[in-house]
Amino acid sequence: MNKRLKAAGVILAAVLSVFAAAACGGSIDGQFNGNYKELTAAEACSALAQKSADVTELDTEWSGMQFTMKSSVNVTQNGQTMKMQTDVEGKYRFDSDLKASFGGRVRTETGVLNSDVDMNLYITDGAVYLRSETKASIGGSNGSRETKIKYAYDADASLSVDPNAAIAQFDPVIRELLGLTEAEIDRLGVKVSIAKKGDETSFKFAFDESLLGETDADAFGDAAISEASCEAILKFSGNSFSGIKLNLSFRQNGQANSIDYAFVPFDGTISFPNDLDSYQDLSSTIPDFGGVLEGLEGFAA
Repeated sequence: MNKRLKAAGVILAAVLSVFAAAACGGSIDGQFNGNYKELTAAEACSALAQKSADVTELDTEWSGMQFTMKSSVNVTQNGQTMKMQTDVEGKYRFDSDLKASFGGRVRTETGVLNSDVDMNLYITDGAVYLRSETKASIGGSNGSRETKIKYAYDADASLSVDPNAAIAQFDPVIRELLGLTEAEIDRLGVKVSIAKKGDETSFKFAFDESLLGETDADAFGDAAISEASCEAILKFSGNSFSGIKLNLSFRQNGQANSIDYAFVPFDGTISFPNDLDSYQDLSSTIPDFGGVLEGLEGFAA
């Protein structure tokens, strides 16, 4: 398969891998708004090639990052359909003392078991705080539970987060899109639009099922995919990469599914709840919690 034809599959893989690994974000969709003008294939190829030449590396001096993710996915197995809706947001600050605030909600419906999980995770002052509230309904019986726990990790342990490494996971996506040729744009029917405001330039790419259908089968699993579409927006400030927004929608076994994801730099202040002192301290009772921290570090590295 031509390498460039895997662009949409790479996009989906990046979205799913990020979501599976961590959650962080904010309400940032408005940063990708603009007066977009659709380009001809020749115009698009020229503009993309110029931007690709200008942006030689994706390194950045970001002091932080935020992202949002929303998804609605239906999975059918053994004749039973499970619907999962997810809404995640949060922020990182890449200071000497890592600070982060994640929040999200996951709703699952199976017809027999329905559950809502609200979760917040905070990292500040050398400790991880987790609050979760679970509401469940099983066969007409309802229940709920709230948990607040704290874990203070070793102050000598390295829990560093490199924004460049986090952004680098999108390098294949960005290079694939900026590298589209005029012939590929024409043949695949990719619609490319551009919006400019000051020194900001945004490119919008609209793919249809013809492109998504040429991706690796395992990108979507074994179930049949139909009515698929994907839209990606790359944003640049001058010659620096400054954000990406992705939307994927498709039908799988007749069920509608969608995934929306965006991330941008963040240099603001992260606020924390004023009741962190009330969280149950489990620092001395969960010796293996360091693995979770290593997982967080591994995600961003």
